[in-house]
Amino acid sequence: KASETIALTIQNPYPEVTKVERFVLEKGQSRDIPEGSTVQLAGFPALNARKLYLDMKEYPYSCGEQLSARGITILSLLPMLGAQDKADAKALIPDLIQALYARQNQDGGFAYWSGGKSDPWVSSMAGHFLTLAGKEGFAVNSGVVKAWKSYEKKMSQAYRLLGEDWFPQLDESYRLYALSLAGEPNLSSMNRLKESGKLGERARWMLASAYAISGKKAQADALLEGIGKEFPEYEPYNITFGTSTRDRMVALEALVRTERIADALALASEELPSWELSTQESAFTAVAYRALYDKVPASAPSVKENEKKVENTSEGRLYGTLLTTSREPRAKALSSNASPARALESVALSLAIPSGWEIINDRLTGAVTEEDGYDHLDIRDTRADWFFGLPAGRTKSFSIGLRAAYEGSFVMPATVCQAMYEPAITASTTDGLAVVNAND
Repeated sequence: KASETIALTIQNPYPEVTKVERFVLEKGQSRDIPEGSTVQLAGFPALNARKLYLDMKEYPYSCGEQLSARGITILSLLPMLGAQDKADAKALIPDLIQALYARQNQDGGFAYWSGGKSDPWVSSMAGHFLTLAGKEGFAVNSGVVKAWKSYEKKMSQAYRLLGEDWFPQLDESYRLYALSLAGEPNLSSMNRLKESGKLGERARWMLASAYAISGKKAQADALLEGIGKEFPEYEPYNITFGTSTRDRMVALEALVRTERIADALALASEELPSWELSTQESAFTAVAYRALYDKVPASAPSVKENEKKVENTSEGRLYGTLLTTSREPRAKALSSNASPARALESVALSLAIPSGWEIINDRLTGAVTEEDGYDHLDIRDTRADWFFGLPAGRTKSFSIGLRAAYEGSFVMPATVCQAMYEPAITASTTDGLAVVNAND
């Protein structure tokens, strides 16, 4: 007779959802805190660091931009997290670094997906992340970084020759920012861009930070003289994944780095959008607020608290954020397609598989014939994710083989489709039930 005890990991099939409620406590005011919720308080409107961290921790996709953005976000938030979250966050970084290595090409640049061509913006993000990781004490392959720096310098030379016919100014200024952060500022290219006479405001903000990082404060100050603080929205798709929110965070960082703290606090006081931030927005938001945190560390507010109530005993107003995290079934189908009459880029379709079923991965047998219509297919043990563009007025269908493996009733999580860089555009089915009957 023999016996054995086996520990099995049980996963909740429903996505983690964090509800956020913001409130203000005047001096002497108190607020009840529901059981299971957490509350953050600050003396000025601050970033909801834990919510942003949890979003990036649970983010399901892994293109080059998303890996880099998650890493940049998590590293930037470290000093703003509690002890347990900080420890968990640090444990995530080595895997993100390793996954990003697989995106590097022979030219030193990084691709959106493995096997794709190097993408200029993604490459700058990748170097940004690896540089931050090295500064925080994580092991980063020096050969990978050396090849990346070489790629960035070659791309800067290409910009000098081809200019805006091929590359946006913001792309070049971010490249110069990333090199400056990595300790190798390309001052000749920075000066050439600065003196071009036609530098747009988006690039001016980023280039100002590049100068400030390089210790050239006078040049950074000159770039920000008379600059406007309007951040127009982009066309639906652009190669920098840009949004007005992202650009506002780039500006916030530049204001902090050039010691314009009063202006920075005023900009930081403006509300972030109520919808979920994209990975791009998350990364630059975390970077900007980390810079602000380092310059204006939030002193601990004076509060009196018991198990379910917090009271403001400070001399002034406190800004609070209440977080309630849960994993609940999706009770009804969701559709918030804000603009169905135009083309959508970078769309993700996620099919979560009931735990009693297995995916038949034809790639492992060599029998697969690539379908038209998607850019990348990511097959994992419990899910399949398709990534594609969707032209206006078109539909696309994808299929995958499944095998019923275990008898019983299993949760069938919602299928979700979303525009990854336009969080307001999303749709999903309801959750359901999958039944496997041995007699069928």
